[in-house]
Amino acid sequence: MLKFRNIPLFTALFTLVCSPAAAQNFVDMKETAIVRIVERDYAGFIRQKEILNDNHSYLKYETGDGLQTLLIFLDQKGVCTEVRLSFDKSVYVEKLGMLNKMYSNSGNGLWTDKRGGKEYIITLADENWYYTLKFKGTGNSF
Repeated sequence: MLKFRNIPLFTALFTLVCSPAAAQNFVDMKETAIVRIVERDYAGFIRQKEILNDNHSYLKYETGDGLQTLLIFLDQKGVCTEVRLSFDKSVYVEKLGMLNKMYSNSGNGLWTDKRGGKEYIITLADENWYYTLKFKGTGNSF
């Protein structure tokens, strides 16, 4: 039987297990849909000021603890062209498990995602102090 004193621990574990591991493939999705998904499913990610420059428009989210930064690059029509998730090495094992669960492992830090008749490549790079996941379309259809 669950005792009252264990409820905070249970709630924290339930939230951790049920929330996504913050590495969904948003490529080819519209900005409005992405914002809804992140607000609904990415607990702990805080939207930063929208970034616009001459070359790119992108959404930026960071976790309150500073361990993860999510950049979602958009084209002129507000459609995602690339996603980059940089994260601290302390969450590497969590991310690796999530990648292997959600995507097809191609080996050597590469995964593939096939949805909607399109193929996407996911790369994991060790940047010395942190890791970066990149999601991009390959242009290949199946």
